[in-house]
Amino acid sequence: MELVESSFLYSDAAPAIKAGELMEFFMDREIGEIFDISGGNLSNTLLPFLDYGRIGGNTKRLWGYSDLTALMNGIHARTGNISMLYQVRNIVKDASGMQLKEFGDFLIGGKKDLVSFDFRFLRKNSMEGVLVGGNARCLLKLAGTPCFPDMEGKILLLEALHGNPELIESLFSQLEQIGVFEKVAGILLGTFTELEGKKHPGGPAGLLMRHVPKDIPVAVTGCIGHASNSKAAVIGEHIKLSQQRFPAGSPFHT
Repeated sequence: MELVESSFLYSDAAPAIKAGELMEFFMDREIGEIFDISGGNLSNTLLPFLDYGRIGGNTKRLWGYSDLTALMNGIHARTGNISMLYQVRNIVKDASGMQLKEFGDFLIGGKKDLVSFDFRFLRKNSMEGVLVGGNARCLLKLAGTPCFPDMEGKILLLEALHGNPELIESLFSQLEQIGVFEKVAGILLGTFTELEGKKHPGGPAGLLMRHVPKDIPVAVTGCIGHASNSKAAVIGEHIKLSQQRFPAGSPFHT
């Protein structure tokens, strides 16, 4: 297996130039998967320069996390393609080797451990739909653009690295005000690293519940977010969560 490295790693090249190289990766038949190793703030600047007609006929997956939420959801909204919300650097950060094993088993053996996560329902007991979302702040960069996903019947994943209670609630409020929470089939909360570190009463779920209609299912998982042991979430995949799932050793196991 050969690695093809971008010419613009950590580069300040113009968005059109970066988008051009990304298009080359999508169209290169020798490339099977595309991995972004960054986060940052600029992935949405590539969206106006992508050829969605050509990307839409392509089955290869884009992998990334954090700010890549905007790029991956934008591509899904315009093409229907799936992407992998996952930081590939986790495979070298995890001293146990588990991330590397699950990553390899997923790519080579088709096993699902990398994308299987435990969860707990806070409201209702099931949800089903196509998964969209990721980092809440970065998802909202798409609001008002053609790249914002159609939220009707979707499962909305929300997580964050940074954000005090005021910032996180403001993001939830914006999602409420643009009508997202009235359309989705359910909400899955991942980890909110800074907020959880502050041990705010009620945590992100408590802030969320102020803004979500009472008939919308809500579940939480400690397995998707910015931690180095986070699982992968498949943006654009149809999922069904219908029972509590927390094996021994998980944060929800009692």
